[in-house]
Amino acid sequence: MKFHKILCLALTLASAGTAVAIPYASNIRVSTLTTGIGGGLTITYILNEPSDSVTVDIMNGVTPVATFAGTTTRGSNTVNWNGTADNAAGAPVGTGSYRVRVTANKTAGAWSEVTSQRSSPPGFGPAGAVYNTVFNGVSPNDLYFPSNTDSDFFGLGFAVNSFQTVKAAAAIVFNADTSVALGNGYATRALIATAIEAGTVANTSLWGACVDPDNADAVYVTGQHGGNNGLYYGNLASSATMTVADPDLVLGANLPRGVIVTKEGANKYAYFCYGNGIISKIAIDTVNNKLTATPAPQVITSFATTTRYARNVDTDTSGNLYFLSKTTGTPAGGNGALFRWNAAQVAGQPIVTLLTEANAVWTVNPSANMLNMMGPAITPSGDVYVAFASGTERGIYFVGNTATATLTKNLTTADRVVDMNSIGTPAATWSPSTINFTIRPDPAGNIWAIDRSTEQFRVFGPNGTTSKQITAPTSQTFAITASNVRDWTLY
Repeated sequence: MKFHKILCLALTLASAGTAVAIPYASNIRVSTLTTGIGGGLTITYILNEPSDSVTVDIMNGVTPVATFAGTTTRGSNTVNWNGTADNAAGAPVGTGSYRVRVTANKTAGAWSEVTSQRSSPPGFGPAGAVYNTVFNGVSPNDLYFPSNTDSDFFGLGFAVNSFQTVKAAAAIVFNADTSVALGNGYATRALIATAIEAGTVANTSLWGACVDPDNADAVYVTGQHGGNNGLYYGNLASSATMTVADPDLVLGANLPRGVIVTKEGANKYAYFCYGNGIISKIAIDTVNNKLTATPAPQVITSFATTTRYARNVDTDTSGNLYFLSKTTGTPAGGNGALFRWNAAQVAGQPIVTLLTEANAVWTVNPSANMLNMMGPAITPSGDVYVAFASGTERGIYFVGNTATATLTKNLTTADRVVDMNSIGTPAATWSPSTINFTIRPDPAGNIWAIDRSTEQFRVFGPNGTTSKQITAPTSQTFAITASNVRDWTLY
C-alpha cells in the first residue's frame, strides 16, 4: 500500500489569508487484515480539511457491499465497523476479500478566485508584484495535475518553464499547498532536461506536459531547444533528470507545443501540435518510452497551416481528441475554435480519414468580443472549459461535458464562469499573454490559469450545489473468513 500525502488542492487566498480547500481523505488503514463474519474492525483515515459529510464504503472490487457515514473532523478520524451492510443492524457481510474507500464531500459555492501568485523577475511582471515561488521567476508554459489516486504524484503539481538562461529548473514538481501558502516552491524536486542543463543552446524552452498512461509517476514533456527539439521523459518519483525521448529526432524541425500520450490496446501513441495547423500522431516504444520512426509519424489534420495554428491538444478518458486553435480567418474573426473528434476517428496508425473542421463532432466558437481562446481544461468529472486572454468578454467559459456526443456551440457570456475584467491589482485588471496563457484543472476541478507574460498563476474554485468529491486511495486488502482467526494461538 502506498502512503499518500495529505492534499490541500484549493489554496490560500492571497488577500484575506483564508484557507479554502476541497476535503480529501488519505492514509486509510484497517486494524486487522483478517476478521470473521460479523467481527468488524476499526478504520482510520486523515482529512486535510473538515468536510460536510464523509462516506465509508467496504468494497468488493468496484462494488460497495457496506456503506455508512464517517466522521468529518480535520486530521485523524476513527470509525468502528461492526461487519454489517449499514454498520447498524443490517445483514453481516459475507466472506471475501475487501478494501475500504473513504470519500469526503463538501458543497461548493459560486465560482471564486482561490489564490493568486505573481512573480517579478527582471523584464517580467509589474514592479512590486509578489514573487512567485513555484516558478522561481522563470516563465511557466504549462502545469499538470495527475488525477490517478494510485500515483505517489497525486496531490502534487508539475510545471514546465521557458527560457532557462540561468539554468534554473526546467520542470518543477511542487506541493500545491505549501508552495503557495508557505512560499516553498521547491519543497519537492526539480527535473532537469540534460540538453537544457548544458546551457549551450538558445531558446531553451519547455512547452507542454502530460502523464505517461503506463506509469502514473512519469511524465512526457515537449521541448523547443534549437537542435534539441523533441520529447523528454522523466520519472517524478525516482529521477532528478529527464531523458531524451526522441533520440532519432522523429519530430525533425517541428517545434512541438502541446502533447498528449494515450494507449490503444497494447500500443502507445503521442499526439503533438505545433506552431501551425498540424497535429501529428507518433508511436512510442512502450519498453524504452521513446518515439519510434516505425510506423512513420502521421500528420492527421488537413487544416490549411497558413490560416490556422495550434494552441493545444488533449484527450478525455474515452479517447476523444480535442484540438484548440487560432485562425487568421473564420470562425469568429480569428479568435479561436475548439474541435473534437471521436476516438474511432483517430484510432490506428495511419488513421483512415484526416481530421477536418467538417468531420469534427464538436465545434465551439467564440463571439467577436472573446479574443485568443486558450485551453481546453478537462476536469476529472468530464467538464470542459476554455479561456480568453483578451477582449471585452474575456474570462473562463464552460463548454460542456465529455459525455455529450456531438456539440455545435457559439459561446456567450452566459457560459462564462470567471470574468477576467473584474480581476487584477487595484491599479489594473488582469490581462494575460495572448501567446502563452494556459488553463489546467486539478483533481478537485479547480481551474489553474498560468500567464507567462506576468509570471503569475491564479486558481479558481468550481461552482454548483452538488458535492465536489475526491475519492482517496483505498485501504489495504483485508479478508472476512467463515470464523474469526485473529485470536488463534500459534504453536
